[in-house]
Amino acid sequence: MNSPLGRQQLLQNIKDGKETETSPSSTSEKQKTDTTLESSITPLVSAAETLDARQLRNGSRRALLELSIDKAVYRVFIPAMIKMGELYLAARINVSGEHFISSMIEQSLHNCIDQACQAASIKATTSVLCGCFPGDEHKIGLLSVAYGLTRAGYDVTFLGSALPLDSLKLAIQQLQPTSIWLSVTNTKIYKK
Repeated sequence: MNSPLGRQQLLQNIKDGKETETSPSSTSEKQKTDTTLESSITPLVSAAETLDARQLRNGSRRALLELSIDKAVYRVFIPAMIKMGELYLAARINVSGEHFISSMIEQSLHNCIDQACQAASIKATTSVLCGCFPGDEHKIGLLSVAYGLTRAGYDVTFLGSALPLDSLKLAIQQLQPTSIWLSVTNTKIYKK
């Protein structure tokens, strides 16, 4: 059965990095977890800076193998992308490094969504459509939301980046989703 998460609760859970596992019970366990997470984030960022494909693949695999998928998504991949954005804004990396890590994380998120679909014990009955505004190529945030929705038991159709509005309208008519999630990362695009 679908989880009764509302939009605000789902977004808060994603922001808080909440998952199905219990939190560390002691300060030393939390410090150990924080160290493990940082040791998973740093190699990804470093690999993106140097365009080291092997290090990036190994870092991604290590995070997925050593941590839960939820932790890898919300506490490694997303923070790594935030660090990449900060480095880009500080002119410490260029677009190629950002695109390099983005493509790996997108692929990992699609795999996580597929695994969540396969792990679902019953078929989802509530359909959700996800897509990015026309002109918006930044889809990792929405992919993360799509993963969370899938884990919560929703049947998610992800239409990707830069979705033309006429295509969105057609998809809505064809799929008749219960909910529609659109992402826009730039106010200039939103105001058009």
